Amino acid sequence: MKKTKILQQAFCGLLFMFAGWMAHAEVALTEEVVDRWIKSQEAIMKWGEEHQEALDDLDHDGFPADVAEFVAPLKKSGLYSEAEDVLEEYGFDTPEDWAGVTLRIMHAMGAVQMEAQASNFDAQAQIDQIKNDPNIPKEQKDAMLKMMEEGLAMMERAKNAPKADVEAIRPQVGKLMEFFNSQGQ
Repeated sequence: MKKTKILQQAFCGLLFMFAGWMAHAEVALTEEVVDRWIKSQEAIMKWGEEHQEALDDLDHDGFPADVAEFVAPLKKSGLYSEAEDVLEEYGFDTPEDWAGVTLRIMHAMGAVQMEAQASNFDAQAQIDQIKNDPNIPKEQKDAMLKMMEEGLAMMERAKNAPKADVEAIRPQVGKLMEFFNSQGQ
């Protein structure tokens, strides 16, 4: 009897571990997922325009570094469940799921673009040029250096994008670039 109970507990423990692993498993960035993401982007941007006033009142600088930072404005504004309703129409269970896919796509795209432009970019030279230019006012220099810092942080995250994401995105770069260009990004 005691042995059976131990086996049952072990089995239940394994089931819970497996369920937890499945809940955190990332979805592959297939063409279908990217297509849904593009359509969701268009919908959430339109939704965001309708709620711009509530979202603009919140403090948020630059591109979010992680899922929590991405979703924080929705929670602070009280618009989380409305955004969730919009995103569910495109197969994303939660804004966190959508934000995770967004970050993965952006990082993978960044990695692909960095590969293509690696030989043409010298960040330190650009930083030094800004710092040493006597014709740029201090406030403008500070703003430019902050933008460079944020850009370099994004590049670092892109450099660390999972290889599977980068390879999944590579054949879809044209479609994604067309979308970004249509959005003025």
